[in-house]
Amino acid sequence: MKFNVNEYVRVKLTPTGKDILRKKFEEQHERMPSVFKEFSLPEEDSEGFSKWQMWRLFADFGEHIYLGCNPPFETEIEIVENAFQQSVHPTPLTLFGMRVEIANWLKPNQWFIRPSRRG
Repeated sequence: MKFNVNEYVRVKLTPTGKDILRKKFEEQHERMPSVFKEFSLPEEDSEGFSKWQMWRLFADFGEHIYLGCNPPFETEIEIVENAFQQSVHPTPLTLFGMRVEIANWLKPNQWFIRPSRRG
């Protein structure tokens, strides 16, 4: 089985994980208060899971994961199937001479344009 680190996973953050995110925000806010204005935890579903791209999970928590650590999230990770199959405009468009697709892989009502993988 292959897994691309750009795909999504679901994890349950622990209090340790939430503290790590809070401290990271505080450091960023101190350096750039006009950019990092307000702290908020990732949205959780009714089961307590939050959705992350795997690379983002590595970036935010990698240095905090080691043998004997207080894990930032529960150790069972759920892989979100077909994460990149959602909401891609079915026909490539031409924008400023470049073939593109319009997609919303992140959150509802947050669309972006990417280079087309189709002809």
